Amino acid sequence: VPVQSLFASIYTEFEVYTPPNREMLFTYLKALLVHTLRLMSAHHPQPHQPSNGFHADYAVLRHLMTLINNNFRTVKRPSEYADLLHITTDALTKTARKYYGKTVTDLIHERVLEEARKDLALTDNSIKEIAASLGYDDPYYFSRLFKKVSGTSPDTYRNNLSWFSGSLHKKTV
Repeated sequence: VPVQSLFASIYTEFEVYTPPNREMLFTYLKALLVHTLRLMSAHHPQPHQPSNGFHADYAVLRHLMTLINNNFRTVKRPSEYADLLHITTDALTKTARKYYGKTVTDLIHERVLEEARKDLALTDNSIKEIAASLGYDDPYYFSRLFKKVSGTSPDTYRNNLSWFSGSLHKKTV
């Protein structure tokens, strides 16, 4: 669905906002959010390919990002990714910092938070349930990590998505 038609539908539903129209408005807003999240996922950080052709660091980082995307729920430590890539943790850290300007831990946390934001926006799952689904046994640790990386707590993030009173999202830790 083109974004323009989503905005037009949202605008139409908002103009005649009544309780029966509310569900339709939420449906359009969720569709817009899903579309936006897909676009953001498509633009996940990629290292710049060197102009001199194939480069070993580039291949390692591409493989790293694939591993993180496939394993972020269960593999949390940079050393585990280094083992999967058959390189040292130090070499992996230096390469990530050189091309991304971030640590491997930062890249893992960004991927976890990307998924957490999606779950907070699109589900009614509690923070505890979301934390568990992302591989964190301690929802309070997860909440602190979320706040440290994103600057806001999971509850605040979810509540800021609720434009109308009586939000569908009421569950917390």
